[in-house]
Amino acid sequence: MGTMKVAGPLLLCLLLVACGRPELKEFHPTSVGGQYVKLDGRGQPMGPREGPWACVRDTSSGLTWAVKSDDERRHHYSSTYRWSGDGTQDQGFSHLRGGPQGSCGDAAEGGCTTADYIRLTNREGLCGFQDWRLPSLTELRTLLAHYRPEPEPQVCQCFFPRTRRGGYWSADWDPATGQARALNFASGEARAYPLASYFYVRLVRGPGGSP
Repeated sequence: MGTMKVAGPLLLCLLLVACGRPELKEFHPTSVGGQYVKLDGRGQPMGPREGPWACVRDTSSGLTWAVKSDDERRHHYSSTYRWSGDGTQDQGFSHLRGGPQGSCGDAAEGGCTTADYIRLTNREGLCGFQDWRLPSLTELRTLLAHYRPEPEPQVCQCFFPRTRRGGYWSADWDPATGQARALNFASGEARAYPLASYFYVRLVRGPGGSP
């Protein structure tokens, strides 16, 4: 019975190590502790060794996350955006259009603001869904994987490849200060920044909605 008590923790440890070390090709689980599942561009579950995948479903929270790609189009991992709302309602940020923006593949189709990115992703129907939005800071923090050695991004790279060592916008903002919060996946820290700042974006859909 003594060995049975440690089997669970040992198995979880092996799963985490394998996820943090993609070079271990012989051990590539479909999910970490049953938590993450890859989805193809139509939203269908994929096998553990299949790819590329477009989204990841977190079975523990019910959230579905968009995955960044290395092509030069909409979901390129290096694209940055100015904060302009989460795109799910009219938050009165139209006055920000025309000012400095981020750098993204959709610049010619409308702009590089968070609302532009959400609108175009929903029009695209990524993974078969049209209700993509900015995540809350609480939701973003569920992706942190603190077992990752610094200065690598604190995220499970075998499900969220190409995650950058920098800030990712959340939907959390303070109208009194004119600032929104971004989570840095290198340090795991969240800070408030002016809305005209440029950061990365990882869209989400599912439970919770806007904060």
